[in-house]
This record gives sequence, C-alpha cells and structure tokens, in this order.
Amino acid sequence: MTVVEKPAGQPQRACLHAFASDIAESFDLKCVIRDISYNGCTIVSSRVSDLPQVIHLTPQGFRKPLRGKIVARDGRIAAVRFVGESDPVVQMAVQEMLESAAEEYDDFDDCEEVLLLTNLQEPLDYNSRLERYRSLRSNKNTA
Repeated sequence: MTVVEKPAGQPQRACLHAFASDIAESFDLKCVIRDISYNGCTIVSSRVSDLPQVIHLTPQGFRKPLRGKIVARDGRIAAVRFVGESDPVVQMAVQEMLESAAEEYDDFDDCEEVLLLTNLQEPLDYNSRLERYRSLRSNKNTA
C-alpha cells in the first residue's frame, strides 16, 4: 500500500484532544482538534463561544501551547489560524492583558516586577493542564 501525503497547507483529518486557554492562561477549555494543517486547525467544544479571539492551544503530547487566532465560529466549531507574536491582534491582546494587570496595582514599579515574574513561568504542557482540569472538576463535584 502506498501512502500519499497531502501537500503542505492542506488540512488533514484529526481527532486530537487539546486544551484552549486565553493568553494569560487563566482557564482551560477542553476541546478536540478535528482538522489540522501547518496554518491552522478546526476545534470543537461545547463552549467555543466563551473563547477570546487570541488563544493558546495545547494538543495532547505537546509540551508548549500553540498561539492561535479564532477566525470563524459556528456553534460548537471554531476555525483557528496559527499566529506569531508579530500579529497585530496578538499584540493588542497582550497589551490589554498588561493594562488590566497594571490596573490592579497602585505603583507601576510593583506591577512591572509582578509581570516580569509572571513571564518567567513556563506554560503548562497537556498533561499538567489535564491534571489541573480534573482537579477543578472534582472540587466542583464535592462542593
């Protein structure tokens, strides 16, 4: 049997578990990647509408998240384009995150120090996110 690879950029069918989060990584939304290419993917989740435009997507087996921008939503499905830090929408989302963090502090010097410490944290891998997700779910069920 001969295996024929699709050209680069062509979406390939997939069924890969993943977590989507905002760029501040303040929450994890469990989702499934259905189609994927070098440029982006399609994700499915019951709470796609809760996601911001710029997300981190951590597929199962990945150590670090991929940064993406949601370019279309339809019910439980979202189309995600993978982007870099130079994307204007990403830059705006990071700026908004920094501004909201700065509003929490009266002294900007303290804020800078906290933000620098935050930036030193490694993003969570898939297994760490899954452990945190399960822990939060079990705490909800016992409450």
